[in-house]
Amino acid sequence: MKHIELVTNPKMKHYVVEESYKTIRANLLFCSNDMKTILITSCHAHEGKTTSAVELCRSLTEIGKKVLLIDADLRKATVMRRLVTVQEGEIMGLSQYLSGQATIDDVLYHTQLPLMDIIFSGQCPPNPSELVGSTRLKELLDSLKEQYDYILVDTPPVGLVIDAAMLAPYCDGAIMVVALGEVSKKFAQDAKQQLEMSGCHIIGVILNEAKQNQKSHIFSKKTKYYRASK
Repeated sequence: MKHIELVTNPKMKHYVVEESYKTIRANLLFCSNDMKTILITSCHAHEGKTTSAVELCRSLTEIGKKVLLIDADLRKATVMRRLVTVQEGEIMGLSQYLSGQATIDDVLYHTQLPLMDIIFSGQCPPNPSELVGSTRLKELLDSLKEQYDYILVDTPPVGLVIDAAMLAPYCDGAIMVVALGEVSKKFAQDAKQQLEMSGCHIIGVILNEAKQNQKSHIFSKKTKYYRASK
């Protein structure tokens, strides 16, 4: 398996932030044992979705869980651009695998964290929605469940493109990342409804950019809230 180096964000080492992700981790562990493939999405860009996915992966590895992060945003390589050091040669990813240009061994990358692997998004294809909604992706997720304790799938914002809703039925559950003050209540509710219509169970919300004593009423009281920071 090829190796890649994840960039460490100094802001994520703050005590309050680390404790927030431990809380998120604890809530995830109390979900059903069948909740292994988790979709991570948001309403729109720049709400901290990718950072939340990476940091949740890190937190899970700290308690011995083997985790795979899949960057399923085929429209832009978010993880590759922001969180990985520059590498020589081409980085192959999910788009190449789904289009038959690469094998699973070609696209799996091991990180410096012993229990965390990554599949990058790969080159931007002309038909991202078709690839994300393909049965080949479902078959990939089903086979990888046997190798990992958790698979976190970072998708494009559900409020911008259809990709997340198409991929959602292939996942066991979904977590929405909402930046407080960045989206309207109606926009967030519409995004939540779109996910629910796909048949994917929303297991909780990560509320970003929230001060410790702030509260929000974007969703119903039945929705779990997890506070974190970018």
